[in-house]
Amino acid sequence: MIRKNQQTFICQIISKKKSKYFVNRKILNINAIEENNIDQQLTKIGLNTNNIDAVLMAHLHVDHTNGMRFFNKSEFFISKTELDKPYDVPLSTFPKWFKANNVVHKKTSLPFSGSYDFLREIKLISTADHSLVHQAVLLDTGDFQIVFAGDMTFSEEQLLKGQFGGIRLDLHKSKVSIKNMIDFSEETQLIYPPSHDPESETQLKKPKHNKCRTYKSKELKQHLPF
Repeated sequence: MIRKNQQTFICQIISKKKSKYFVNRKILNINAIEENNIDQQLTKIGLNTNNIDAVLMAHLHVDHTNGMRFFNKSEFFISKTELDKPYDVPLSTFPKWFKANNVVHKKTSLPFSGSYDFLREIKLISTADHSLVHQAVLLDTGDFQIVFAGDMTFSEEQLLKGQFGGIRLDLHKSKVSIKNMIDFSEETQLIYPPSHDPESETQLKKPKHNKCRTYKSKELKQHLPF
């Protein structure tokens, strides 16, 4: 039985007007009922799936892939390794027309194992290890950085406690990813909304007053459980 609001699935919309990027403050909360399918959620906020230029996917687990069918006019971007070896996902959930751009993460000066320049202000960063090559979306707004974290952790609270959510293929890589993210928060003003965190909407509605608590990263590192 599927209950309404059983689990939170969050989709973030990034748009560009002139030289500035905007994150839609209305979080799309995709619960497992038909009227909350992503196409209908977009319609409610005045958008259409046919007008979405690109879909940047964190990984290919079924809770992230089942909505692909609504975006047959969009370009998809996903890690090449993830595409070649989808882990724990039924290929039958992919539309027959599905084709994606291969993302290969390269060495970066950022404190992550790799990154891919999608646009000047948007990078896809490697954040192991919820799937073979899980990636997050890093947006530089000019005033602060936003990491749309996917399933790196299921909440900001887990990041701050050094905890992991769901599947982990390599515990060591997951620990390194958490330390990397905390290192990154020392360098910048960071907002960190994961896909399954119901608090993400609050963070994005008032970003200048809700910056990620990883600002206290030096103190946090002393309390990580590893």
